[in-house]
Amino acid sequence: MKLLTLALGLWATTASAAEITVAPFAGDPEGNIIAITVRGEIMAGDNLKLEHAFWRAVGRPGKGVILELVSSGGHTWASEGIALFIHKQGIATLVRGDCVSGCGIIALSAQSLWIASDGRVGLHQAWRDGKDGRPVADIEVTRGAASFLRPYGVPESALQRMLVTGPNEMSFLTEEELTAMGAHINHDVLRASQ
Repeated sequence: MKLLTLALGLWATTASAAEITVAPFAGDPEGNIIAITVRGEIMAGDNLKLEHAFWRAVGRPGKGVILELVSSGGHTWASEGIALFIHKQGIATLVRGDCVSGCGIIALSAQSLWIASDGRVGLHQAWRDGKDGRPVADIEVTRGAASFLRPYGVPESALQRMLVTGPNEMSFLTEEELTAMGAHINHDVLRASQ
């Protein structure tokens, strides 16, 4: 288990459970938007933590909610659980920095996706620990993730790259791919909230 936790942190500076916080959105000087921020590695059960944070946030009268993502990904099914929830609830999503692997699954499922000036969304093959503790591609889970993302309008070119990008590599969606699926690439307005 310790090796799995260390391996999941390949794209993060530290390998720790996702920190899910609820606070006023820094980019909203009027204070009408609450930000739910996900930072760090997504682990099993984080989908339930996020749902709880959302219901706490919407309990504040007159407040809108935005999901901020800065994560190295993590547990595929927890990420898909978060993705289903944010899509169903119509939660606007903002990517800051690198949002990769399971985080990318979440971001690409959003009905309203915003990419900050420093934001990138990346995908790669799902993986499991090999006998020597190194990541081994799990092509069946990867195909499942591609099938999961397809109905959200993720370009086939990005999905095809995900299927062949090894677990220790990352394939970032291009600005053209992101805008083709309706994402907003915002290089100026969101800088004020960083």
